[in-house]
Amino acid sequence: MRNLSAVQRLYETCMEILSPDEVVPPPSQIERLKAVLDAIKPIDVGFDENEILRADDEAEKQTCTYMGTLKRRRLTSNTAVATSPQSLRSPRVTYVHLHECDSFSMGIFCLPKSAVIPLHDHPGMTVFSKVLYGSMHVSAYDWYDQHKDTQHFGGMKLAKPKVDTIYNESSGSTVLYPARAGNIHCFTALTSCAVLDILSPPYADGDPSYYRLHPYSGLPLKRKEQKEYEDCVWLEEIERPRSFKVNGQAYRGPIIETI
Repeated sequence: MRNLSAVQRLYETCMEILSPDEVVPPPSQIERLKAVLDAIKPIDVGFDENEILRADDEAEKQTCTYMGTLKRRRLTSNTAVATSPQSLRSPRVTYVHLHECDSFSMGIFCLPKSAVIPLHDHPGMTVFSKVLYGSMHVSAYDWYDQHKDTQHFGGMKLAKPKVDTIYNESSGSTVLYPARAGNIHCFTALTSCAVLDILSPPYADGDPSYYRLHPYSGLPLKRKEQKEYEDCVWLEEIERPRSFKVNGQAYRGPIIETI
């Protein structure tokens, strides 16, 4: 019997279960893959304790610099643009690429404290995620009903909140589906943290769509619609935010032997 590393076992399970045709695996296979993902630890993908501690120190420096600059600009500027966090360079996210094929991609996003992965979507994808260390706040939405023309306004579409919570390494893996469970989401790092993502299938063009959130209230809709949709928000598709910067980093964990 082969003695597989944890990451090799994860790769081979993905190969058995995931499809390039936007087919959602049956519940039993979903649970099987989640169990394998839940067993992944930072050391299994090349992160040791000292490296995580160094990342925490560097993240603290980045955050102090970022927040200090933001505070100074607020004190010295009279313009909204200059005082906006989006006009500054927030702490950069690092992406560690593990594997990609027609059926899925695997990678790790490492976020310094206060870093944000902006609101983005996963069209036609089943997405598995597991926080490896640290903690992050996740806000997630689904389209209310993407087939109803009445739920479009000025280029925006109506969405309903699905997730507003904090995840950490003890939270276990999560799954979102092509049209539910928070297909559109945003990550905010509460501490230095890392999340392992499996996307099935991968992005066809290499990048998601990004969105700006607008409150539902205050828009010219009928009274009965306001009551029906009172928990919803409008999402406006935007260009990738210029403040969102991602550095690539080589994978240094156990070799993944591809099939």
